[in-house]
Amino acid sequence: MTAAIWPTSQLAAPLTLRAVVVTACALLSTGAAVIHFAVLGDHWDEWWGYGLFFGLAAWLQLAWAAAIVARPSSKLMIAGAVGSFAIAVLWLVTRTGGVPAGPAFGERETAAFPDVLASVFEVLLGLSAFAVVAAPATKLTLGRWVGGVAIVALAAGVVALTTVGLIAASSGGGHGEEESTGTTHEHGADQP
Repeated sequence: MTAAIWPTSQLAAPLTLRAVVVTACALLSTGAAVIHFAVLGDHWDEWWGYGLFFGLAAWLQLAWAAAIVARPSSKLMIAGAVGSFAIAVLWLVTRTGGVPAGPAFGERETAAFPDVLASVFEVLLGLSAFAVVAAPATKLTLGRWVGGVAIVALAAGVVALTTVGLIAASSGGGHGEEESTGTTHEHGADQP
């Protein structure tokens, strides 16, 4: 006798647009978390406070992605949207006004592909999450195949873009690069 891991009635049920968007939000959150994990060590080396922020952000994004798939709710969607927007706003502040704390206080970061990508994921997540909460509770179904293809396509896109972001981060394409001179600048380092 075998036990079903997932009820077969749910496997045969058509997917709703809401379920696809919730899954997309989880994928976007996971992509942002992976990028934050990838740069965690570099930020920790700069200052433990930066590393702690990136570690907490990454773990919270990963935990939120799991929670929203397991038990989607409006409150959880709003929490994810607010958290994602907060991280994206902080990223924008560090690129325009300067780092708000630590040894790099006041220094403006340069934007690089990995951090831009993580911020785009966070903004898309926030917009999608608010759209799900604000949308009427209609059950627009996509059908099993259409919904499944949409989820697979979204997953493939997030995985592909995240992989490119990881390659850029690991090959020195992360923030801190000085494009004009080819040298790197670590936070808090003395500049001539």
